[in-house]
Amino acid sequence: MFSGKRFANVSILFAEAILLFLSQTIAVSALATTSPESNASFFDQYRTELFIIIIALIIQFILISLLLINRRILKNTQSDLIAAKEKAEDADLLKSQFLSNMSHELRTPLNGILGFSELIIVSCPDEKCSHYASLIKKSGERLLLIIDDILDTSKIEADQLVIHKERFSINDMLDEIYSLFKVQFESKKPSVDLILAKGFDNENSMLYCDEHRLRQIFNNLIGNAMKFTEKGKVEFGYNIEDDLMMFYVSDTGIGIPEDHYECVFGRFRQAHDASTRKYKGTGLGMSISKSLTELLGGSMTFESEVGVGTTFYFSIPYIQEAE
Repeated sequence: MFSGKRFANVSILFAEAILLFLSQTIAVSALATTSPESNASFFDQYRTELFIIIIALIIQFILISLLLINRRILKNTQSDLIAAKEKAEDADLLKSQFLSNMSHELRTPLNGILGFSELIIVSCPDEKCSHYASLIKKSGERLLLIIDDILDTSKIEADQLVIHKERFSINDMLDEIYSLFKVQFESKKPSVDLILAKGFDNENSMLYCDEHRLRQIFNNLIGNAMKFTEKGKVEFGYNIEDDLMMFYVSDTGIGIPEDHYECVFGRFRQAHDASTRKYKGTGLGMSISKSLTELLGGSMTFESEVGVGTTFYFSIPYIQEAE
C-alpha cells in the first residue's frame, strides 16, 4: 500500500521541481540556439527533454491520484474510529446504568434480610438459632458492602456521583472512626495497635468538605490496613501543608511488591491476587478511594516496602468555610 501522505507530498514537489528545471532549460536553450540557419525542428532538438517532461507529468498525475486515495482512506478510517469510540462509550454507559439499577434492586430485599436477622438474634432464646441468624447478618452486611462498592463504581464511571459539602469537625469525625475500628482491632487483631494522630486542636479542626465521602475513604484505607497487618500498628491522622490538608494511613503489614504497584488502584484487582481468598475483598476499595479523593479536589499516593509496611497519603484543599 502507499507509504503515506508525507511521502506523496514530497514526491509531488520533487516532480514539480523537475518540470520547472526542464522547462527553464528548454527555454534558455531555445533562445541560445535559435537562428535562421537552424533547419532542425523543435521536436528533434528537444526530444529527450520533452520525453522527460511527459514522464514527469505522468508521475505527478499518479502521485496526486495516490494522495487523493490516501486522504479518502484516512478520512474513512477516522470516521470508523469515531463511530467505534461512540459505540464503546454508549456500551460503557449502559453497563454503568445497569449496575446502578441492579444495585438499588438488590439493596431493598437485603435490608429486609438484615433487619429480620437482627430481630431473630435479639428475640430468639435458642443459642444455635441465634448463631445461625448472626451468620446470616454478617454475610448480608458483607454483601451490602459489595453492592455499595459496585454502586459507587458505576456512579463514578457514569460521572453521576454527587459531592455534598458541609462544615464539620475533622477531629470529631476521626474520633468516631477510631472508636468504631478500635473495637474491631481488639476482637480481630489484638496484637495490632490502632493510633490516631491529630494535627489540630478541636477549635481549629473545622473543614468544609463532604464528610460522608471523606469518612468512606478512611474506612477503606483503615480496613485495608487492618486486613494486611498481623502485628505492630496501624496509624492514621493528618497535618496541614500550605493550603492542603494531608491525611495518611500507615501500617506495619506485609507491604506491596514493587511489580504490583500498578494493581493497587485498579478495579477488581488486588496487589496480592494469590492471597485473595485469604484476605477477601472485591478489589474496588482502593480504586473508589482514589476516585473520591480526586472528586474532592485532591490526590492519593502511597509508598510501601515488603515486610515493612505501607503508607497511603491523600490530600484535599484545606477550606474551613463555604466560599
